[in-house]
Amino acid sequence: MANYRGRGSATLDGILLLPLVLPPTVIGFCLLWLLGNQGPLAFVSIPIVFTWWAAVLTAVVVAFPLMYRSSRAAFSQVDTQMLAAARVLGASEWRAFRQIAVPLAAPGILSGVLLSFARALGEFGATLMLAGNIPGKTQTLPMAVYFAVEGGDFATATRWSVVMGAIALATVFLSNVLSSNASPLRAIGYSRKSVLHSPQFPLSQERKFPQSVALTVDISKKLPGFTLRARFSTQANLVGILGASGAGKSFLLRCLAGIERPDTGRIVLGDRILFDSQAGIDVPSRERAVGLLFQHYALFPHLNVAENIAFGIQSRTDSRQIVAEELAAVQLSDYAQAYPHQLSGGQQQRVALARALATRPQLLLLDEPLSAMDMHLRSQLSQQLIQRLHRYGGNALLVSHSFEEIYRAEELLIMHQGESIQQATPKAIFEMPQKVAIAQLTGTFNQSALHIDDDSLTATDWQLTLQLNLAETVPNDLQTKANSRVEAKCNVANSLSVGIRPQNVLITTNNQYQPAQDNSQTAVKIATQPFPTDSNSKHHNQANCWLADWWEQPQAVTLALKLHRPALSASDYHLQAIVTPKNWNVLKNRPTPWTVYLPPEHLILLQP
Repeated sequence: MANYRGRGSATLDGILLLPLVLPPTVIGFCLLWLLGNQGPLAFVSIPIVFTWWAAVLTAVVVAFPLMYRSSRAAFSQVDTQMLAAARVLGASEWRAFRQIAVPLAAPGILSGVLLSFARALGEFGATLMLAGNIPGKTQTLPMAVYFAVEGGDFATATRWSVVMGAIALATVFLSNVLSSNASPLRAIGYSRKSVLHSPQFPLSQERKFPQSVALTVDISKKLPGFTLRARFSTQANLVGILGASGAGKSFLLRCLAGIERPDTGRIVLGDRILFDSQAGIDVPSRERAVGLLFQHYALFPHLNVAENIAFGIQSRTDSRQIVAEELAAVQLSDYAQAYPHQLSGGQQQRVALARALATRPQLLLLDEPLSAMDMHLRSQLSQQLIQRLHRYGGNALLVSHSFEEIYRAEELLIMHQGESIQQATPKAIFEMPQKVAIAQLTGTFNQSALHIDDDSLTATDWQLTLQLNLAETVPNDLQTKANSRVEAKCNVANSLSVGIRPQNVLITTNNQYQPAQDNSQTAVKIATQPFPTDSNSKHHNQANCWLADWWEQPQAVTLALKLHRPALSASDYHLQAIVTPKNWNVLKNRPTPWTVYLPPEHLILLQP
């Protein structure tokens, strides 16, 4: 019921909770009618009415809604990522329920047991209707108190009232203790045999990891707001996935892991078909040999580090050996008996990686594993993570927003609004993005619409005539085979825009370009490349500029530049340029206008 959202769920839920709101006498009457001599259940051979069985039955019926409501709420609060992690690690539905869902829902379940017991203990009306008040046979504590008062025996009534009060107080106390305890199973003495008796278990020869195979993905899934359309093929050991928030990166990983089911398409890993909508193939998560490292790690809080790593290992005889190897690999051998809440964020990340690799998956999926860490820790762990992935040997897909992490991948896949729009090496994508969205993701902040005439290219937003090295800046799929003239290429690129990265914008402090060897006092070279000096190019790619705003970063200073005229406000600018702090100290003391130059080799033509 915690997960059921189908038809009739509200009606069924109401029926199960009905005894909570009905008067007890009405419940007793209904039970009497059902189980009486003339009722629909009269064929039951065991007599129930006016027996101790009747007292038990009425107590169960009346107290059931409290047990049901508490347990349902507890299961609803179990993190679905924990269950998904268990399935990806190879657990069946029954094992995920028994070893993950039940322990995590234990506080609510135990509270429900105690509260329903207290409610059953105090039941009066329904019990009297169905079981009667037969001393020594069906008489309960509430009925003993009631009839003692009715007979004037206040001492007996007081004695039983004190007993019931003590039981009720103990019940509430235990319920509060279990609800507030971080690990209720350990609080009541639950324990499992440790996977490792000693964190320094001797290592044998390290087990071999899998080798990378071909991964082919062509899937589609309709979601609120956009449709996921991922199409790519790779055999690289490490593939980075880059995209804006909401681009579908994490959902793509969940489809590959079998947590989500695509509407149509195909997923093939090596010689195994993991999903094929036409053939009706959808391999369950536990059988895909896929490891998934969640963004927040999804470590099981009720299991220690060694038990977390061993959870997905199928061979019990090898589990101690494998766990010891993985702990040594992530330098956490001394933390085998620690629990996740006792670890730092970096340690949790390493445990989650060790758990994913312990099953030796053919495909490893990492969903922004370092996003929750501070800069120093992220830089340190990033290097360790990449090295570990390269030693892993199988196929790995890494989702990240960090250029430092993503640039170390062998291939890079760009996702935009649910679609995979470019796949190439990181260097190729960063140097030659094909679309505006890719340029924005990879740091091309300066963009302008491009107007194309027969003899010139004009960046309309910058009001600047450009010369471009079209052989380098036009994407390969736009090159025309029949005609290599500039006009033909421009006709193909009518809808293109032009961009340049801030670090490639060159600035000088006089309004005429000087040769690179010029050491005059009037020319301050802020860039490492010489400015053009030939007469044919001096009117292209250059303009006077004024400073609109600037802001410092740890290793650079970003300048906001207004072209052709002074800026009216800090937000009134055309280009951003990045210079070193040393050059900024020289530049800021020079009078404006300065001169800006956009090198043709660094201008990029971009598709919409």
